[in-house]
Amino acid sequence: MTKINLKQLMAQVFEQEPDKISNRAEINATAGWDSLAHVSLMVQLQGLGVDLDPMDIPSLTNYQAISDFLKDKGFEVSED
Repeated sequence: MTKINLKQLMAQVFEQEPDKISNRAEINATAGWDSLAHVSLMVQLQGLGVDLDPMDIPSLTNYQAISDFLKDKGFEVSED
């Protein structure tokens, strides 16, 4: 099972410190997470081997939805 540190990845994409990414983070309400950063996050996930259908992307607009999606795809989501 591949492990993804989602908060670290999001912090990197959004140019924020990891402790600024909460479990309630969502697009347009989290610093640095706008539509362009959202596309960048999706590209980064694909680069890690996540199979993303274009139809999935509009629903992946908050931390919990992305975390659940990754777990459903067989990834382990870590925060360390």
